[in-house]
Amino acid sequence: MSREYIEYAERMKGVGKMSTYEFIDIVQEGRSPSGKTARYRVLNRRSGAVLGVISWYAPWRQYTFNPAPNTVYSTGCLEDIADFILEAKYEAKVGT
Repeated sequence: MSREYIEYAERMKGVGKMSTYEFIDIVQEGRSPSGKTARYRVLNRRSGAVLGVISWYAPWRQYTFNPAPNTVYSTGCLEDIADFILEAKYEAKVGT
């Protein structure tokens, strides 16, 4: 395990709900202004850089991914983000 990852893991202690994938971590950063839905940061596991935010988009009545400027994603990374959004959608519906 790299020193960078160990430092990153230390920074992530105490954050909200977290999901870990091969190249990204998704961390709950709080709730929407209404308090009804959660907001999540998508982070690069190696550097800790913020890649974007997953939040509820009311006009579409679903969670969406809002990428940070000048970021690039592989199909695997996008699949991980899509899987997480499906889980978050299910949790929002069942109220867990």
